[in-house]
Amino acid sequence: MGAALIAPVDWLGPKICFRSLLLLLLPQRKGNGGAMEAAFWFFLLVGAFFTALIGAWLGSKVHQEGTGFWLGLLLGPIGWIIVLLLPREADPATRPSTSTASHSGSIAATKWSELRTSTDIAELSAFIEAFPGTNEAYEAAKHKQTVASWRAADQEDLSVLREFYHRDDLPWLKLEIWEAIRRAAPKHTEIAAFKTEVEKEEDRQREQEEEKRRVEAEQQRVIAEEEAERRKAREIKDKKNAYLVMWISIGAVVIGGSVYIAYHYQKYQALSPNPLRAELDQKLQACLPLAEQRDELVAQRNAMPLSPERDELASRIEELEYDKLPECMGNVRQLQDDLRETEAETPNNFFDYLVSGSN
Repeated sequence: MGAALIAPVDWLGPKICFRSLLLLLLPQRKGNGGAMEAAFWFFLLVGAFFTALIGAWLGSKVHQEGTGFWLGLLLGPIGWIIVLLLPREADPATRPSTSTASHSGSIAATKWSELRTSTDIAELSAFIEAFPGTNEAYEAAKHKQTVASWRAADQEDLSVLREFYHRDDLPWLKLEIWEAIRRAAPKHTEIAAFKTEVEKEEDRQREQEEEKRRVEAEQQRVIAEEEAERRKAREIKDKKNAYLVMWISIGAVVIGGSVYIAYHYQKYQALSPNPLRAELDQKLQACLPLAEQRDELVAQRNAMPLSPERDELASRIEELEYDKLPECMGNVRQLQDDLRETEAETPNNFFDYLVSGSN
């Protein structure tokens, strides 16, 4: 039994597919040979199943259960080795909670935006304890240290007041520094002069800021007016272009329509009824002299007595009546029939011709 279980392991991997293909394609032998082949097939499948389970178990060690199962099923022990060499994924329990950290950071940023101008050391200390390790906590610690150094300094010393007041990184502390200057000004002449200097400087700054705002407002007004003028010029230009396009389109339609009508009018004039009418008129004009000549000969014959000349006139009249005139009138009647047929197939007028779309 042990040998039967070991045999499938030797056939795992690519040999499984090859051996299975042979077992399916080759005819099974009868008797003991067929029973041995069936037993081999059974133990092969059982061995493959167990190697797949072992591969899944090894894959669980590196958080690759599915990969371990299929590698164990297809490659056997070789698949186990590959599973053990796979890169290990971090355990979800040991992964840093980035969402928690980012959430904490967002809360710290929100709270710090509210405390950024605070000079309360207790509030700053509480913030540092609540959000340790964050950039906001570092900024709060710097604020706390600055407030502590300011309050520990001699606030009636002109150099201290001048140093702290002129620091550009302390706009949030300027109000408290200014209150210290106002308290110390009645006691010290130098501080009073510094206070006057500061007030003048602040007045100049306010004037400069107001002038800056006025200039910016004027610039905005000029820009708005220029933009309005450009917009108006674009609208006028667009309107002119629209009118130009409209008139060009109308002219193109008129010219195109005129050319179209002239072309088709020429084709209408060249239709078959018109040539037939002209030919019919020519035939009628050709038959009319023959009829007049016949009438004149008849009159002459009737006025003449019986004679050879009268017989000659009679023969000429017969030639006209029974030869030339019938032939001419036959051509006229044929042209009349052709004209009626053509007129029945042709529009009655030029408008009908255009509407019917005749070519």
